[in-house]
Amino acid sequence: MDDLLLQDAYNLHKPVLGICYGLQSLNVYRAGSLVQHIESAINHSAGRAVPKAHSVTIEPESRLAEIVGASQTVAVNSSHHQSAAAAGDGLRVVARSAEDGIIEALEGTAPAHFVLAVQWHPERSVNDGPELAESARAIFARSLKRREPSTRNWREWLSPPGVSGAPGVLARPRRFRRLRRTGEDARHSTNS
Repeated sequence: MDDLLLQDAYNLHKPVLGICYGLQSLNVYRAGSLVQHIESAINHSAGRAVPKAHSVTIEPESRLAEIVGASQTVAVNSSHHQSAAAAGDGLRVVARSAEDGIIEALEGTAPAHFVLAVQWHPERSVNDGPELAESARAIFARSLKRREPSTRNWREWLSPPGVSGAPGVLARPRRFRRLRRTGEDARHSTNS
């Protein structure tokens, strides 16, 4: 199921925000690898009870740094025992645990497509102190920001990125067939 959702998000250039397992799922979908069980002195599986489990170092030139307004270190919660080992195709590492180097955030390399995945849970921090809440709110606000309308027609939306005129996964959306069929059914029922 995750693969289908990610495939549609990539084909249709929909924004992608992965949280915790979402980072892992995105990375595997993009042919990356995982650390199956983190061996570290840092407790990455601290859970909900610890709002500031550890800190992450964010790459200064990343989209994540732009979003959270930080170019160095941010405190995060933590609730995972797996992590990305190597970034998948079209992804880059943009944050690591400051203490042990575990990958904590990935983002897409295509500038026109918002793809961000974080290993921590920003949704748990929106009501915490400013150090945690401001960056959490910024991540959600940016992921929800509407894209500018495109001038591409619907056939181009259904084509894979970079492939002009080729039919995409949804070569003929069901809703269009259903609407057309409903219209035809309505015409036939009035003629009978």
